[in-house]
Amino acid sequence: MTQRERLEYRPPVASLDYNDYLRQALWNAINSFNTFQAESVMLPQMGSTFKANLATERFTGCMAVLQMLVLDDQMTSTYKAKMEALLKDKSDEEAALASFKVLHLIVELFNEKGIFRSVSTYGGHLKAQI
Repeated sequence: MTQRERLEYRPPVASLDYNDYLRQALWNAINSFNTFQAESVMLPQMGSTFKANLATERFTGCMAVLQMLVLDDQMTSTYKAKMEALLKDKSDEEAALASFKVLHLIVELFNEKGIFRSVSTYGGHLKAQI
């Protein structure tokens, strides 16, 4: 390659894979329960107390991201109707509690759209792949 050819070389434009984003957002939501939310409070005459809870706020945030990644042309009429009914007139707190049902609806949609693949593996067991 000559020096001129090296100077004129342009690498291909980077592209992003939509399926990778869906996969990562789904894993983030599922794995959000691997961490804890910790809080410490200092009470007069009692000292400090420590409490650790599941990271429900992180799960809710991950679910919001996953919901945003589901494109309009991917949504079925059934999915839209169920999602609207689930989140209709809900406060933020109630919507956060509905995140588990939202995850279920998204998994159903992915299954219906063929995003999940089942592959036969050793021993005849089925293994779901994303």
